Amino acid sequence: MNPTSNALRASLKALRLPGMLETLDARLVQAHGGQLGHLDFLQVLCQDEITRRETVAFQRRLQRAKFEQQVTLVALFTS
Repeated sequence: MNPTSNALRASLKALRLPGMLETLDARLVQAHGGQLGHLDFLQVLCQDEITRRETVAFQRRLQRAKFEQQVTLVALFTS
């Protein structure tokens, strides 16, 4: 890891952006490989954070709902 990468990780942690922090390495590899430009890199990193937040919020709501059992659509239609 280089100093810039360490500083970026510290900033993401201080800003409480764990979704970005989790996917940073993979996105940096994509960016260095020429698959992502600067704006694309930032957009994808932001989308990773949004996706993580939506997933965590959904899981939290699901736990608070206290359903007796979880049923998937596949299980619902195959029974």
